[in-house]
Amino acid sequence: VKPGERFPADGVLLEGDGAVDESMLTGESDPVVKRPGDRVIGGSLNRMGALRVRFDRTGDDAVLARVVRLVREAQASKPAIQRVADRWAARFVPLVLVLAAGAAAFWLWRDASVALKAAVSILVVACPCAFGLATPAAIVVASGRAARLGILFKDAAALETLGLLKLLHFDKTGTLTEGRPSVVGVVPAPGFAKDDVLRLAAAVERSSEHPLGRAILEAFPNAPEAAGFLAHPGLGATASVENRETAVGNRAFFAKLGLNFAPLSRDIAAAAAQGETPVLVAVDGRLAGLIAVADAPRPEAAEVVAELRALGLKVGMLTGDDGTTAAAVATRVGIAPEDVKPELLPEDKAEAVKGAGFVGDGINDAPALATAEVGIAVHRGTDAAIESADVVLLKNDLRRIPRSVRLSRATRRVIQQNFAWAFGYNALLLPSAAAALLHPTLAAALMGLSSITVVLNALRLSRA
Repeated sequence: VKPGERFPADGVLLEGDGAVDESMLTGESDPVVKRPGDRVIGGSLNRMGALRVRFDRTGDDAVLARVVRLVREAQASKPAIQRVADRWAARFVPLVLVLAAGAAAFWLWRDASVALKAAVSILVVACPCAFGLATPAAIVVASGRAARLGILFKDAAALETLGLLKLLHFDKTGTLTEGRPSVVGVVPAPGFAKDDVLRLAAAVERSSEHPLGRAILEAFPNAPEAAGFLAHPGLGATASVENRETAVGNRAFFAKLGLNFAPLSRDIAAAAAQGETPVLVAVDGRLAGLIAVADAPRPEAAEVVAELRALGLKVGMLTGDDGTTAAAVATRVGIAPEDVKPELLPEDKAEAVKGAGFVGDGINDAPALATAEVGIAVHRGTDAAIESADVVLLKNDLRRIPRSVRLSRATRRVIQQNFAWAFGYNALLLPSAAAALLHPTLAAALMGLSSITVVLNALRLSRA
């Protein structure tokens, strides 16, 4: 794909460094730097560099096609507040017919022409359309606006519920942090060398999707092949490396396996106190060493936490990492240590997020994203996380989370304003029509004006 050309489909960059304009999807005009191994999106524009790409997703599987499909589904879905309008509309039409018949009967014994005028005016000025349009008009405009801001709501219920949340939990690694951790230290146990510890751990992590695993592999890219890889989400992984059973994971994993890590407890505590994640390695049931991995918080994380708090939300952290490391990272981004729940398994996270919102990115976050009141998957999250979430951020920027909360609240306000207008309009003009104070022609003009007003009010969300 040459400079100035668009990528015809989704794929993986094989050769070349370039800058890609993804504004058609993310709304951001700044080009995104791409290097071998990064994914490219069909429809985005190659600004710089001759890039060799292997395309692996086309048609309905492409990111753009999925976004379009999900936006359409969101616009067609109904939030809970729409059911209020549906119930009211179901009663409104019979009520208007009874009112028209009653007004005609009342005026008939006085003046037949007035009776006809009153009945026709009631039927014409009555506007169930305003009730019917109050919610869908706002949802269509808001979901389109969200897509332009790089926020994808999968359904209208998520758009409605997000603004009502009181508590929002974040995953740590890859969500509040950069997700690009690096090895900062290796402490071998007696009888092992640093290179052996790193080499064996990297071999196990070859098949891992976890950011910590990728960091270990990057520190020793020439690691040997491993056999029998088995992932334990939220804990670690095991595999056979050079006919040696190797385990890599956190303290909870080693405790579950019955492996003693006490000889390195002081080094574990020191690494955690500095905000580093201690990764333990064991070979054939024997402690081999400790790998310290550091992952810097995202530059916008503290700003986002502060903004969410200003919006009235309580912010917490759920992580499989140990308590000391989690508390150190939480303090740096502005989350109180008492709002951190460490050393959680995926099922523990799922239990903790009931009735709250959750932001995550990994396979181990998928159960919590599916269970949460509103699950938010960050950009470049795993497919499992994106499929489980209710909201997907199309840009690698957490600042879209408070934006999505404000948009949700603005949408609810517009819907409530539309309901208030529809109710007030009918409450004022139906009695006026029954009293023969409205000419049918004026009633027709007012009825059209009512629907137009609701739509115009909803269109204000296009600039929210």
